[in-house]
Amino acid sequence: MFRWTLKISCGTIGIEKGVSLPLCLSLSLCNGGFYEGRTWVYFDIILVVNNRIRPSVCLSVMAAVNKSVLFVCLGNICRSPIAEAIFRKLATDQGVVDKWMIDGAGVSDWNVGSSPDSRAVSCLKEHDIETAHKARQVTKDDFRTFDYVLCMDNSNLQDLKRKADKVSDCKAKIQLLGTYDPQHQDVIEDPYYGSEKDFERVYEQCLRCCKAFLAATS
Repeated sequence: MFRWTLKISCGTIGIEKGVSLPLCLSLSLCNGGFYEGRTWVYFDIILVVNNRIRPSVCLSVMAAVNKSVLFVCLGNICRSPIAEAIFRKLATDQGVVDKWMIDGAGVSDWNVGSSPDSRAVSCLKEHDIETAHKARQVTKDDFRTFDYVLCMDNSNLQDLKRKADKVSDCKAKIQLLGTYDPQHQDVIEDPYYGSEKDFERVYEQCLRCCKAFLAATS
């Protein structure tokens, strides 16, 4: 996933069919689009002229996102970025990525704003998958927003359930990602103190689980 933030101070973004958004918004852009609430807005090319985005080069398609998943691990720099990137690639390859809101987060705030571990990035690149994720911590709104919150181990699961208990209108189904593993390996161990082989093992587990999860929710 390629994600970056666009901040422009004045004017509006013109989208066909009369939709326009203030340019003062900070928009998360990824895979040729951005989320406005739970709506995915696509674009081909964005041309900025005099601090103004030309509406003629923005796509007009706005598709309602009807499913959402948040991948969670301890610090959001190893396991969850791998799972998120894999799932986004699978959904893209199957032509359904526009139907999903996909993100990753950590139960802790230790690495907020950091890029994924370099070994996670290298592992993904070995499988022709890119990521530009920046770590963030799970928020209360995540439990209200996401349909599924999929985590890596039992410690993550307990932490998430404690947080969710404090959210009165929690809608998320909180599960171990490994619940979907056809090989029944429920826990995806943290590779942080391991080697490249441990990151590859995480990749293979996440790939199996994400394939099964996508099939189960299609």
